[in-house]
Amino acid sequence: MLAQLLSLSFFTTLMFNAYVHDVSSYSFTKQRSVVSMRIKGSIGKITGEGGSSKRSDEFAGGSKKDNWVPVQGVKSLSALPLQEESKVSLIDTMASQLMDARVNPTGAVGVINYKGKATYCIAASCSSCKIPLTKAKVLPPNAETKNQHPRIECDFCGATYNAKTGQVLSDASTDRGLMGGIVKGLFSSKEKKTLPTYDLGEANGAVVINLPL
Repeated sequence: MLAQLLSLSFFTTLMFNAYVHDVSSYSFTKQRSVVSMRIKGSIGKITGEGGSSKRSDEFAGGSKKDNWVPVQGVKSLSALPLQEESKVSLIDTMASQLMDARVNPTGAVGVINYKGKATYCIAASCSSCKIPLTKAKVLPPNAETKNQHPRIECDFCGATYNAKTGQVLSDASTDRGLMGGIVKGLFSSKEKKTLPTYDLGEANGAVVINLPL
């Protein structure tokens, strides 16, 4: 049993380093954090189905908590990595609220094009095991998501979330093999936290992200 735990610890370290490399390597030379700013004019909403276009004060619903900042890693809407459907792709925001020098130096977030019908934006890493979601499975909606929004399953610990709200759902996979079962068992005793999700928009030709204060 001890040998298995030691092997698992070594395996987990290797996996974590590999996944972190996925996030940190997706970076741009210009390492400059984004200063929070109020976007003026109209914001066309990208995330969700159908989208919308409103003035920033209308879109915020008069709330002072909304905080739209430019996404530095994407030059325009057409540059969003949404060509592949049902895949978590990373974009760099360079937003100070999301940057972590050790595991997420560029403030990366994940974007998903679900079957060409809707776009979702989620945290780059699983909130349960902290492993980046670059290899997560994008699963179809079910009763838990009211058959409206897809589910995100962390391929490492098996935690499953609502892609729109980040709500923790029932684990999608039941048979994860021997090693997967051990990993899942280790994390099952820990409280699972909601996965952060974000709204993306377009303002004056630039992609912006809402990071509530």
